[in-house]
Amino acid sequence: MKILAVNPTDRDAAIVSADLHIAYILQSGHAMTVKVRHETTGDAFPTEVEALDLPARLQANGAVAGWLTFRLPADLFPAGSGIHRYDAVLQDSRGIAATVSASVLREAGHDQRTEDQETSDETER
Repeated sequence: MKILAVNPTDRDAAIVSADLHIAYILQSGHAMTVKVRHETTGDAFPTEVEALDLPARLQANGAVAGWLTFRLPADLFPAGSGIHRYDAVLQDSRGIAATVSASVLREAGHDQRTEDQETSDETER
C-alpha cells in the first residue's frame, strides 16, 4: 500500500508502526478482524517497490512517501470468508494514530521473466 505521510506541525516526528487491519466475514456471519504487522524492507521485494522502513523520520512541515508491505499467507482466512475492508493504521512517535482505508490492493510479485517472455508464453496457450 503506497502512502504519503504528512507532518503539518512545527516539530519533528516519526512514524513508528504500521499495521494492516483486514475486516472479513465468516460463512457463519460473524465479523472478524486480523491485524498484520508491516514487513521490513529487503531483497524479497521487486525493485519498483520502494518499501518504507520504520521508524521513518517526519521533518517539521515535511512528508515521507513509500510503500507499506504486508505478508499475507494463503491460509490466513478460513475458506468461504469474504473480505469486507482493508485499513492501514499508522502510529507516530507522539502516540497519534491515523487510519487510511484502501479501496484497491494489488499483489506485488517477484517474477524473473521479462514482458516479452510473458507475452510469448500467453500466446502459446
